[in-house]
Amino acid sequence: MKQIIYILIFSIFFVSCKSKKINTNESELINQNDTSEMSFYWPPSDPSFPGGFIELGKFKKENTNYPPQAVMDSIEGKVFVQFTINEDGSISEIEVVKSVSPILSDECVRVVKKMPNWIPSKFKGEPVKIKYTLPFRFCLKPEQVCDATPK
Repeated sequence: MKQIIYILIFSIFFVSCKSKKINTNESELINQNDTSEMSFYWPPSDPSFPGGFIELGKFKKENTNYPPQAVMDSIEGKVFVQFTINEDGSISEIEVVKSVSPILSDECVRVVKKMPNWIPSKFKGEPVKIKYTLPFRFCLKPEQVCDATPK
C-alpha cells in the first residue's frame, strides 16, 4: 500500500513539474537596461559627504551637542533625519522621521542645517536630487559609540 501512495505522489509531482512551461523566447525577455517603462529607479552613484563617510562621522561628533535638558531627563536613543540633497549638493526639505524626543530632534536638525554641500548623486552622469536619511545616536554612557555623549 505504501508503494502505491509513493508512486502516486511521485506521479503527481512529476506531472505538475512537466506542465509548467518556461517561455524563453528572446523577444519576450526583459531587457534589464531598458528603463523606459520603469517608474522608479535608484541612481547608480550615492551622494557623499565631502571627505566621505569617515568625515561625516567626525562632523556629526564634533557638531552634535547633547542638550542639557535631555541629560537631566535621562533621554537617549536614535533620531533619524531625512533631507533632500539637491543637484548642486545643497540640503533642503529637512525633516525628522523618527525620534525619541523633540529636544534631540531639534539638535539633529540644527546639525544637518550646518552641514556643507554634499557631492550629489548622479544618474547617467548627471546630478540628480535624492532623499537621504541620516541616523544620530545619543548615549548617556561615554563608553558607547555615539554621535553625542554628555560633556
